[in-house]
Amino acid sequence: MLENDTTDNVNIRYVKRLNSIFGWSKEVLLILEEENPDAVIILLGLTSFLKMNFKIDKPMIGILTSPLYSLRDIMDLGLNEIIRHFRYLLIHIIGAITPRFLIRRRINSLERIVVLSQANKKRLEDYGVSSGRVKVIPPGIDESDLELPEKREVNEFRKRVSPKGFPIILYFGSPLTLRGPDTLIKAFTEVCKNFPSKLIILSRLEHKELIKDENILKNSTRKNDIMDSVEIISSFLERKELRKYITVADVICLPFKLVISDVPITVLEAMAVGKPTISTNIDGITELLDERGLIVKPCSSDDLAKSIMVVLANNELARKLGSSARSFMLDYPRWNQIGENFAKLMAEFSEREELWQRHR
Repeated sequence: MLENDTTDNVNIRYVKRLNSIFGWSKEVLLILEEENPDAVIILLGLTSFLKMNFKIDKPMIGILTSPLYSLRDIMDLGLNEIIRHFRYLLIHIIGAITPRFLIRRRINSLERIVVLSQANKKRLEDYGVSSGRVKVIPPGIDESDLELPEKREVNEFRKRVSPKGFPIILYFGSPLTLRGPDTLIKAFTEVCKNFPSKLIILSRLEHKELIKDENILKNSTRKNDIMDSVEIISSFLERKELRKYITVADVICLPFKLVISDVPITVLEAMAVGKPTISTNIDGITELLDERGLIVKPCSSDDLAKSIMVVLANNELARKLGSSARSFMLDYPRWNQIGENFAKLMAEFSEREELWQRHR
């Protein structure tokens, strides 16, 4: 067994192996016996549903952060995308072909399962999981996400990034084409025919492999002859600098083809600044942007182009969407509230265990 550790008064126990397809490892079972917890929290992946029964004599709470897709959702991406990003998609393919009875069996061994969106809860309910067993606790935001730069600073920054005064369309995040920046470039090509504008792509290169995706974007701008209207910035920006770009944007486009992990934080960041946001009807995005943004079909550059032009042509609509998004985010849960929600969930099991001990 590896050496133990203590961080922030939390006792950390290390094991060489958590589990196998047949159940918990002996090390885990031994530690659970020694610690005697009131409840056990398990982070679930889509492959977790394929494993054998993991029942133990303690209440178990599962946390599922991955969205559940059908095989058709994945096939709609197209063969090229599937082949190019098979490594990212494999876990979702496994989840899509996993029989529903295995998912129900695994979840029924849990006292409760936490998901991050109503969409994922509904998908589990469609699989036959009881509604009462599923708890939605969405990701939160930081109070700093709501802070806005000074107007003078914004005006100066806007003149710098769009010296000709053209409307600014912004994408920020990974250049991974599963997130749809290539769809956006195709859509922007059509937008330029009707609205002189500028597209800024803040490309976050989290690892070297993403350079291939970024090159796809650059090649697409050359192929469509829009290089002079597109700026691709490859850099990790500080939060304050990122917020400047979000603030000067006239419309933010985050046209995900697939959400790899639940509920993109980028959508929350855009809404927090009060910008009209266009995204896709994937996973929990729709419930966030309902009447607060525009939703298009994934992989559809035509739908995306039309929505961008609608926002650019209608200042009142843009203002209304931005204002609605900002108001929604002012009341949106902060991360400390998310922690409190988890604490309440834990307290239920602690109280239950205490009552059980009293009546033994």
